Amino acid sequence: MYHSKKLSSQKLKFLFVTHDASLTGAPILLLNLIDLIHQEKQFDFKIVIKSGDGPLKKEFEKLGEVVLWRDRQKKRLLNRVISFMKFKSTKSNKIQKWINESDIIFSNTITNGDFFEAFNFAKKLQIVSYVHELELATDFYTTSEHLKFVKKLTTHFLVPSNAVAKHLCENLDIKLDKILNLNYFIPEFSFNIKTIKQSKKEFVIGIAGTLDWRKGADILSIVVSDFFRKYPDANVRFVWKGVNKKSIEFKRIRLELEKCNLSEKVIFETASKGMDTFYNDIDIFLLLSKEDPYPLVVLEAANYFKPCICFSGAGGAAEFVEKDAGDVIPYLDIEKLSNVLFGYYLDREQLYVKGKIANAKLKRLHQDKELIFDQISNILML
Repeated sequence: MYHSKKLSSQKLKFLFVTHDASLTGAPILLLNLIDLIHQEKQFDFKIVIKSGDGPLKKEFEKLGEVVLWRDRQKKRLLNRVISFMKFKSTKSNKIQKWINESDIIFSNTITNGDFFEAFNFAKKLQIVSYVHELELATDFYTTSEHLKFVKKLTTHFLVPSNAVAKHLCENLDIKLDKILNLNYFIPEFSFNIKTIKQSKKEFVIGIAGTLDWRKGADILSIVVSDFFRKYPDANVRFVWKGVNKKSIEFKRIRLELEKCNLSEKVIFETASKGMDTFYNDIDIFLLLSKEDPYPLVVLEAANYFKPCICFSGAGGAAEFVEKDAGDVIPYLDIEKLSNVLFGYYLDREQLYVKGKIANAKLKRLHQDKELIFDQISNILML
């Protein structure tokens, strides 16, 4: 047992609801949390994937019984209608049965209002919503009507950062006493700090995420152009991991880089489950996000002893990075960003120092199983 608080003499029944099973932050973090809870013998749980047969579906199925509520796979219209009529009632009945039998519903996003609207929650039970969204994502990925269902049914809102808590209070009028902290859990693994390559000539700046506005994809070419205009002889390369090379966003950015004669200075890699090579090969992690609640990628980088550079006012990353695990740059101050990056390029020793601090902070906040279980215990006892 990792925690000191005994929750119940009987198994508590969880129903986890994830919006999808994609290789993105929220589903990965939920998978980590369920895997941690799975180690305890006093919990029983079911998992609903709201939509999309994503790459993490099989990983969820290893941990418990899973139902895919909606299937996004493209089919002919007639086949979709037949499939909908045949399976909707079966799936809905099963999910409703799980809801009725649960002690706690754990909704892994603020955007599950359509799920809350579709089922009967008349039974008095605890419903928590783990919020991984800030203002723009909330506006984009859900509707005001569905948000009403989330606010009405949610007993407590769980947050990974002060930035998310502030969003809930100021933008959604959620009372502070309904907001609780639950740290992200990042599994620990064996890593030998002596394997860090500090003597290699090329300096690699790593970026990860989808190519969208919130992740700062639209300023990538500006950042790269500003850096090499100031420091044309620097042996530096940018690597962006997680790219959909068929997307229009990728084609736009690639065209911009071509016009700046900087195509060879940026490498784009598609998303994959294995991130070891990416994090091992980079020297520093750069978060260009303009809105990110508490980025998983920053914590993953810290797992590999990599410090991070991020923008202030862009979400919760600055709460982890602070002054000791990297650098927090004034929002969209590209000139300052270039100077800080070049400073690390010249002084590799500070990479080593801040990388160790980032890893120690990760262990303290996000790999302490007892801490996470105590937070869960406090939530359940409410």
